[in-house]
Amino acid sequence: KTGSYNNTAKAMADGGLTADASAATVVRQPVLAITKDCPGTVIAAGGRTITYTINVTNTGDAPATMTMLEDGVPAGTTFTSATDGGALQGSVVMWNLGTLAPKASKKVSMTVTPTGIGTINNTATAKATCASPVSASCKTEVRGVAGVLLEVVDNPDPIVVGGTATYTITVTNQGQIDLTGIKIKLTCEDTASIA
Repeated sequence: KTGSYNNTAKAMADGGLTADASAATVVRQPVLAITKDCPGTVIAAGGRTITYTINVTNTGDAPATMTMLEDGVPAGTTFTSATDGGALQGSVVMWNLGTLAPKASKKVSMTVTPTGIGTINNTATAKATCASPVSASCKTEVRGVAGVLLEVVDNPDPIVVGGTATYTITVTNQGQIDLTGIKIKLTCEDTASIA
């Protein structure tokens, strides 16, 4: 374990001769800590993305060498980008953070695009030489919205005086959740009537 260790050696010989010597050894260790932030809720419309911000800190008293950070691209998303040299390898983004001095931190981020609605869980893990691996997770609720598209087509066009026309009204849900309570209200000019 970490700490300061003292060792003393003593030599004795005939005639009452003695000698001693001491040596002190200080044992230090890097200790990693990790935090992860993400939005609690996003709307799955308009190309909206989820950005994960990850902060790795060496809280120990020795440098954390060969510090590596990995963050998997969660199911239900596609990889968009990563900062600070993060590289996508298969379905995992890897960062080589190098050496973190004692009390030093490194912050990076990864952005993904949701491909559906539901809860997205994500976990990042950091490790370094002589340091125990650490992980942090967060989750985002991807919510859908209803998107209403209304189209009206008249036939024939133009209409002759005294003639009739048929209006075809089409309602389309362009969103990700059901439309409910749909009502269509048609208002005509005073000079027209509905048959």
